[in-house]
Amino acid sequence: MKNSGAAELGEYGRRFSLYQNLKPADWVEPDTDFNHNVLIVGGGHNGSALSFALSRRGIGGVGVIDAASEGKTGIWLTTARMHTLRTPKNLVGPDLGFLPLSFPAWFEALHGARAFEAVNRIQRTDWGDYLLWFNKEAGIKIRHGTRLIRIEPRGRGFRVILEADGNRFSETARKVVMANGIAGTGAPHIPSFLTDNLPDNLYVHTSRKLEDAEFKGKVVAVVGAAASAFDAAAVALEAGASHVHLICRRKELTATVMNRHRAYPGAVDRFYRMPDDFRWRLINMTLKGGLAPPEDSVLRATRHSNFHLHLLADFSTVTYAGGRVRWRVASEHMDFDFVIAATGYLPDPRLSPELAGISQEIALWGDRYVPPEHEQNSLLATYPYIGTRFEFTEKNPGDAPWLANLHCYTNSASMSFGRSVGDVPTMNWGINHLADALADDLFFQDIEEHEARMSKVPTQKEYSEEIYRKAIYSRDENERKIA
Repeated sequence: MKNSGAAELGEYGRRFSLYQNLKPADWVEPDTDFNHNVLIVGGGHNGSALSFALSRRGIGGVGVIDAASEGKTGIWLTTARMHTLRTPKNLVGPDLGFLPLSFPAWFEALHGARAFEAVNRIQRTDWGDYLLWFNKEAGIKIRHGTRLIRIEPRGRGFRVILEADGNRFSETARKVVMANGIAGTGAPHIPSFLTDNLPDNLYVHTSRKLEDAEFKGKVVAVVGAAASAFDAAAVALEAGASHVHLICRRKELTATVMNRHRAYPGAVDRFYRMPDDFRWRLINMTLKGGLAPPEDSVLRATRHSNFHLHLLADFSTVTYAGGRVRWRVASEHMDFDFVIAATGYLPDPRLSPELAGISQEIALWGDRYVPPEHEQNSLLATYPYIGTRFEFTEKNPGDAPWLANLHCYTNSASMSFGRSVGDVPTMNWGINHLADALADDLFFQDIEEHEARMSKVPTQKEYSEEIYRKAIYSRDENERKIA
């Protein structure tokens, strides 16, 4: 990155933020029972954006933790494999509409005026570098290397067990937001035909970073047929795999976009308020139809002559023999050195170790809605039933009222909201919606204290001291601007 360009833009952004009153004074009532008003678990682009959104609403006492070291947060510079983002370049990102902190502003500060116009899709590594710069310029403080171990209810809030530098300790928070990635409130899905039949050193899920050395000269099988499968196949081929076989159950690749509800005018912003049967039908249709892989991902893999595609595969024929994976594919017995499971994620909070102590209290969709026989789907039943404020809800009403203060901003909320929660297209709407909900909750939980503050008439001494303080602040600001 060209630091001079970024620094110049940062100064412009800071001056512009004064005009917009970007960070108003903290109005949340102090509560000595809690270390945090809001603890955000996950310092990727969603955690950063939410911290920024809360500061713009005058909410202090916000902490952000992430298990990764600085520079390794999120997927963009670590496990992601696509060359470019799969979304249009003109979507609002973590800046939430504050243009001096937007990707186009950052990009043009580095590469010159109008450079963004020449961009087709944003490069993945550019997005990763931009997020590092955004955190610095927006003043987002992330405690890196800090892992959430467990959440426990504590009064109306939570006690969280954390781990950093090999030490465990606890903190307290009025509200906790899970924003820790696509598997953050669930788990990667590795099919049982792999786990039951193969030693665990012969397969890996796409959630793990793939090293080039694992593939050189190897015969690799990739299970799946969506974007991540083709990207993983391409990475293995580019790393020198002798052959890569992409294997899936479907009789043909999905070519039709089935998730039209995500962009349907009038519906997408109200999906979370739709009747349960309406939401179930549309999401069920999407999952049954499958997601079409992007054209660039398909071409990236298929341009290699040693790429092979197998449809209508039988997954029951996988065995382990002679240190390799034996698989009957298309009436032929084939041997593989390694298998990559591009098989998605399970949304079930009962699989999340961080939620292990409280997951039995969390309502799933299967607890709230019983579909007709022709609409049965066991996967949909395991999604958490998320409320209108991205909050987990109680399996048995009245048993766990504290769940109203535990919020889910991960892909597990997608069933309830009809969007890929956590992705860039959802960010501008979803982060603002969640930030407004958190602000409402924090205000109304302390409504009596706020009423007392609003009703208090300052004494003459207090009034004079406030005027003096503002005058000194104004003078110092003017001097700083002139300097």
